[in-house]
Parts: sequence; structure tokens; C-alpha cells
Amino acid sequence: MLSKVCAGDLRASPLSAQEVKGEADAQASPKLRIPTDNQLATLIVSTLIALNQANFTGNYSVIRELGSPKFQGANSSGRLSEIFADLRNRGFDFSPIMLLQPKLHRKPAIDNRGMLRLTGFFPTAPERLNFDLLYEFVGGRWLLFGIAANTTLVQTGAPAN
Repeated sequence: MLSKVCAGDLRASPLSAQEVKGEADAQASPKLRIPTDNQLATLIVSTLIALNQANFTGNYSVIRELGSPKFQGANSSGRLSEIFADLRNRGFDFSPIMLLQPKLHRKPAIDNRGMLRLTGFFPTAPERLNFDLLYEFVGGRWLLFGIAANTTLVQTGAPAN
């Protein structure tokens, strides 16, 4: 089951031709640049570790406060707790991701709304951690706008990528 929360639309569906054109237009914008690979990895890991800590403590106020003003306005700590209850109740520990590089399903891009979307997974086993993250540029920083996380079983003997 995919736990998903967002202040706006966070779809996992393929991009339409209009969205692809919008992403190309936004990438050409001089004011918004895609972060470096190290910055992207830091965004992903720090966001998911914050979710991991929230799941362990039951306190979702920090991950809420790490979000953009729109994310904060759309999500109370209680709502985040409800959304991630399944992941929390299973006790899945994300901490091994601190030692791994995320694998992205597609090249990082900034869409026509100025949002940075990062979709991929960490090659953890026996369960793989999948993520879909959306960031909004606010005050000179990329802040969380949407988050989806789940796990899938990795088949024994099959490559994790």
C-alpha cells in the first residue's frame, strides 16, 4: 500500500506531452536549477529519515515543519500520523538508506509549476523502499510539498534494481 500525502497533486502516472513541455520550459528558467546529485541525495535521504523518525516516535510535527507553507497548511501532524499508520505499524526501519545511494526512475526535473519531483527507490532487502517526493522552492530552499513512500518485497536471487 502506498502511503501518500501532498499539498497538491502527486501522481505517479506517466507525464503527458504538455507536462513534458512544461518541464522543459521550467528547466530553461534561469531562476530554478536542478540541484547537484549530492544535493538531490541529501534531499531524499533527509526527508525519508525524518519520516522514519516520525514513524518510530509517532510525532509527525518535525516532518510537517520541514514542508513548504502549502504542505503545512494542508497537513496537520495528526493527518500525517493517519496517512503513515500502516508503515509505522509495520515497524519498517528506513535507517539503512543512510548508507545507500537512491536509484531514480527518471531524470530529476522541474515541472511547469516550478516543482522538483524525485521518484525512485533504495535497494534495501528484503523490502525495497520506494519513494515519490515533490519539492517546492521557497525562500531559496527546496521544501517538501508532497511525499509518498512504500515498500515492496525483493524476490530472492533477483537484482534489487
